[in-house]
Parts: sequence; C-alpha cells; structure tokens
Amino acid sequence: MSRAAVARPRLLAAAFVADRSRRRLRHSGDPAAGRAAFERAPFKNLDYLLRRRYRWMERWIAPEHIVVELGAGAGLSARYLSRKPILSDVVANPWLDVAMDAVRLPLRDGSIDVVIVSNALHHVPSPAQCLLEATRVLKPGGVILLNDAYCSLLLRVILRLAQHEGYSWDVDVFDKSAPANDPNDPWSGNNAVSNLLFDCPDRFAANFPALRLVADTPCESLLFLASGGVTAQVRMPALPGPLLAAIAALDALLVKAVPRLFALCRRTVLQKAEPQVRLP
Repeated sequence: MSRAAVARPRLLAAAFVADRSRRRLRHSGDPAAGRAAFERAPFKNLDYLLRRRYRWMERWIAPEHIVVELGAGAGLSARYLSRKPILSDVVANPWLDVAMDAVRLPLRDGSIDVVIVSNALHHVPSPAQCLLEATRVLKPGGVILLNDAYCSLLLRVILRLAQHEGYSWDVDVFDKSAPANDPNDPWSGNNAVSNLLFDCPDRFAANFPALRLVADTPCESLLFLASGGVTAQVRMPALPGPLLAAIAALDALLVKAVPRLFALCRRTVLQKAEPQVRLP
C-alpha cells in the first residue's frame, strides 16, 4: 500500500448508501431501545465483546484523569471502564452527562486528559474537525482513544446485507468543509472513515502535526458477528464463555493475516504532543 494515498478496494468499492426502508437490525438508530434491552437482560455475547472493546483502554486511563467520551450513544462504556467517563453525545438522553457536538466542544483548551470516541467517529460529519477539537481540549500528552469501523470486504458485505449504514471512499476526510456523511442525520455513517484517516500515516501526520499516531491495530471479526451488534442488533444464540474466547482467538489470527478481508474494527491511540522547551 502506498503511504501517499489510500488503496481503494477492488471488490464492492463503489460508494454505498443504506436504504432505511430495508434495514434488518432491531433498534437501528435508537440508542434508548438498545440500552433498555441490554439493561433488561445483558446479552452474554455482547457483554463479552464490550469488555474486550473497552479493556484495552484501561492502560491509558489513570484514576485522577478527566475522561470525556464523545458520541457515547447508549452509554455502555460506563459499565466497563474503571474510571467513568463524562458521557456526551450530540443528541441528549437521560443517561448522558451532557449533550454537545463533537465538532464544537464547549470545553476549555487543555482541560481534558483522555478523549474516547468509540464507534462514533464514522458518524461525525467532519471527522477532521472532531479530531482537531479533541486535540484542542486535551492537555499536552493527553490521548484520544478510538474504536472505529474498519471497512474490510467482510464489513462491506455486512453493510449491504443489513442496510444499516454505508461507506464511501470518495470523500476527503482531511477537508473540514467536506462532509464525510449526511450532516443532517446523526446516525448516518461512513464506515470508510478510519481507513481514509489512518491507512496513510504520512498524510495523517501532515494534516495533524499536533497528534502522534501511537498505535493502530485492526481487530474484531467473527466475535462482533456473534455479539449481534451493540445498539442496532440482530438475534444471535448465546454462546458459552470458552467458545467466545475461542472465537476471539480465531479473530486475532484472521485479522492479523488478512485485515482487508476480515477486520471489522480498529483500535487507535493518538497522543497530543508535549510542548517543546526552548533552551536559553
């Protein structure tokens, strides 16, 4: 892959927009219903997935840190992180701490230690502006912890079958004025956003000089399918813990071997640069 431009996939590469009338997932676009269903009877497969999805973040979060989650959706992260984040989303809901737009944060410069954006960046109309705002509010050395969709062939097939969200490789995610998805629909999603941002580290570094790409790892495949989805859901049978662990181990092999075929998610850590000290 060229480090100057993202390599477009060869199969199912044309931009895809989901047809709402054909959606096949329960609670699609309805975080309240998804949250209520999980509270009534936490689905074992989904609980296993979410524990893994948030567990890796713990090493970056200290007890004294001020942590904000953007695009918190159903707010399930608070169940899995030892340091409860300030939960926010663009749409107000009773379980959230604050409603705010991820591209216009009402927060002071340098006031936050950790910003979490878990499977929300591909919903933001301007991912670049979101990252710039997160950088602004971070303290020097602070981190942005991202889970987001990885637009593999498997994900492109799933999206076309489920009619849940879409994807497009034909947007410039580094152009703050060019929307990556529908700015009038907070549940519109362009699942190619993370690939467009991070698959070319040199271009990312040129556009975000204040951020250092510390880690970027494709992850999740069959385990996500077994979970049935987080907010938007499809019915799946509950599986025993050892089988879920075996699926997670198989996922690690598949995703490491052929991420462009199997990966459905990626974990990314961005760190705000420390100010350089000028010697007298």
